[in-house]
Amino acid sequence: MSLAADDYFAIQNSNSGFRESESHEIDLTEQEPEMVGQMIRFFYVHDYDDGRKATREEGPLMNNTTLYVFDDKYGIPTLKEIVVSKFMDYLSSRNHPSLLKSQSYPESIAFVYDNTVETDRLLKDRMMQAAVDNIRDLMKRKEDGTSSYFREMLRKIRPCWVKSKECLPQDILLLLWDAQ
Repeated sequence: MSLAADDYFAIQNSNSGFRESESHEIDLTEQEPEMVGQMIRFFYVHDYDDGRKATREEGPLMNNTTLYVFDDKYGIPTLKEIVVSKFMDYLSSRNHPSLLKSQSYPESIAFVYDNTVETDRLLKDRMMQAAVDNIRDLMKRKEDGTSSYFREMLRKIRPCWVKSKECLPQDILLLLWDAQ
């Protein structure tokens, strides 16, 4: 499937020499059909289904983060903002401690960090703030490896104090964990 790049697509660096910037088409044949469908639905109704009706608890977390990464790749800032809003709304509408017990919470954070540029902070900062808000529960998750998983993931994305004078939430988390 190919879609014509119109106002919805902010093709990065139109003078970049990428095939998409020259042809004004974006080939989506190798993308997840579900994510392409969500994007197309957004173009028509300015909304998408994040999977809240799914029976699995992790559905909306991974659906939103996967769509966020997809949006990041194709430069659809309005959709990215809605994804962040839905992700945070889902977190706030659930009981944080039970949601944080799902394996998909740390996996969704790792997925966003592994698949977006370092400077893309829109969702990352909100994810980390939720982790800071629930630090005690995350630190208790030793039985399934989440505590050490989270610690290693945070080490991978830090330290901010080397880069700037500002301290980000993930650095606070590491300081608390290291003090244990």
